[in-house]
Amino acid sequence: MLASVLITGAGGGIGMATAETFAKRRYNICLCGHSESKIYLLNEKAEELREKYKIDTMVISLDVSSSSSCAEAVNLAVEKFGELDTVVNNAGIIDYSLLMRAREEDYNSVIEHAGDSNSNSVLRNAVWLTGITESNENILAKIGITVGKGNKMELNEEVLKKADISTLKTLFTGHNS
Repeated sequence: MLASVLITGAGGGIGMATAETFAKRRYNICLCGHSESKIYLLNEKAEELREKYKIDTMVISLDVSSSSSCAEAVNLAVEKFGELDTVVNNAGIIDYSLLMRAREEDYNSVIEHAGDSNSNSVLRNAVWLTGITESNENILAKIGITVGKGNKMELNEEVLKKADISTLKTLFTGHNS
């Protein structure tokens, strides 16, 4: 019996490369993804790996933020493969409120160095970061955060000190509580 692996976030570049690596080593593979578009891609990849390496594959829709979804994925993989030897947790969960907790210099460093990267993922994330900041421009201004020339974040500490507490809670916790 071949060893088996479950890979979360298998629909992205690292996840796909990890799946290919395990397939070359003759592992049965459970490819997990969250979005409908990723599941479609994973089904194609699973078929490709199955034919190319003569292994068994399966695809599962998985929400890594849900413990019951994770348990179900493991159970399905064990049911299909008989056992599960390895789990590669490649999926990530983003808490968008963390953006609001970033220090000014951290934000600016990401934006500044993104152009130096040869990774499309880094560039996409920097574009996303500036976009989410722009879309929250009005509420950020209420607490003294502005984005100036070259997408550099600036903090006016006096405005921050006078900011309404409910606005701060909304930004820093992700909800108004």
